[in-house]
Amino acid sequence: MQRLPAMLTTIALGAGLNTMPAVAADDDELTEPVNQGNLSFSLGADITSAYFFRGYVQENQGFIFQPWAELGVALVEGADNAPGISLALGNWSSFHSEKTGATEPNVRSWYESDFYGGITLDWDAFSIGASYTAYTYPNSDFNTVQEIGVTAGFSLPEDSMFHTVLGDISLGLYVEVDNSNVNTDEAIYMELGLGPSFDIFDEKATLSIPVTVGFSVDDYYVDNSGDDDFFGYVSVGADVAIPIGSGAFGAWTLNVGGNVLFLGSAAEAANGGDDVDGYGYIGLSCSY
Repeated sequence: MQRLPAMLTTIALGAGLNTMPAVAADDDELTEPVNQGNLSFSLGADITSAYFFRGYVQENQGFIFQPWAELGVALVEGADNAPGISLALGNWSSFHSEKTGATEPNVRSWYESDFYGGITLDWDAFSIGASYTAYTYPNSDFNTVQEIGVTAGFSLPEDSMFHTVLGDISLGLYVEVDNSNVNTDEAIYMELGLGPSFDIFDEKATLSIPVTVGFSVDDYYVDNSGDDDFFGYVSVGADVAIPIGSGAFGAWTLNVGGNVLFLGSAAEAANGGDDVDGYGYIGLSCSY
């Protein structure tokens, strides 16, 4: 097996591209939103105790710092008879104090820098999107991996029991088109995502329970016997999002949480024989 990949498990392309944070005038009223245009920008950084990508561990020692930034463009506002269309362009990186996989002397801690772009169509409760991602590895001579993804999402009615239990549902198919993160030849990965969210602390914070299930469509989870296992992993998390300020410089949010992963045989073997693993994180983000 080649070196294992790294990147966010899920990139929500187009999500919240027209978010317009409000500025508090006093305790009782709000002024006009700061961002009333079709361009939006968000950035943030996370510190995590371990780093996994689609069930494969990348690093679980030392200090791991993961900054990111994304530009959103709302091209078409959604209406009853037409979908909304939005674009997203972004970068995500991971820096490791352990200098994971380093062969280049000048950027030994910069493990990965990934560039992505995509388009999303939102129509009522449905969404469909397409994305392109280039996985690059600044601190090593690993080949850049290029991947194309297709995603679909469905928002259940908020007043239904199913939404309370399942939250929003998404399905993604990701095809490696040049080089591979997990095999000698290009592989195909599929991912199911769901999970509810709840207001807590008198609506001063939001608790989310994300659930992600990863599958191999073609050679993504190959075990020690050479078999292509369909099941890759299940991740169950808990994330608390705490708004900490909104104003002329955007809306700021503190996130604290963690994930527990239940691994299939291929990911278990690649991760040193652990069939259950996990990590915690803390992050700060800003959207404008």
